[in-house]
Amino acid sequence: MGLANFAIPEGGKVVNIFSPQHCGALTGDYVSLKGYHKAYFIISWDGIAQANTQDFHLYGAPIVSGVGGAVDQIMYNYWSIQGTQAALLLTDTLTKGASGVTVFTTTVSLAGMLIIEVDPADYSALGFDCFTIHADASNAGNFMSCVAILIPGRYQEANPPSAIVD
Repeated sequence: MGLANFAIPEGGKVVNIFSPQHCGALTGDYVSLKGYHKAYFIISWDGIAQANTQDFHLYGAPIVSGVGGAVDQIMYNYWSIQGTQAALLLTDTLTKGASGVTVFTTTVSLAGMLIIEVDPADYSALGFDCFTIHADASNAGNFMSCVAILIPGRYQEANPPSAIVD
């Protein structure tokens, strides 16, 4: 998947998870995916001036506050691109991540982008429908931001029709 092949679907809602900031560790705002078909968390970072790495996690919770149940979740589908500022401008090729990991670690002293696809159905058996991004402690000079694009169901109504029709 390249950035040229990534398009925001019509009706997608963009939500700020954490605003652009210099920070070593943070937990973003939780978003509820009740009533949404899918979400894409898009994380951007610039760690070029810092000689260290940054760990990003997908956290799930049963409630939007995340209190009393926020748990590190497996990332089933995610893509990343890393490099120098100049190199990032020259390519749009994202690398597919290994399925089943719970953490993405950046490369030392590089900038990049990470896109995590979340299908709420993958986590419904665990009781999680609220998600956020968590960044572990690293250099306070790292510059990070994250937005989520929430994708609604195709034919939603206030009272959806029954799935069983006589």
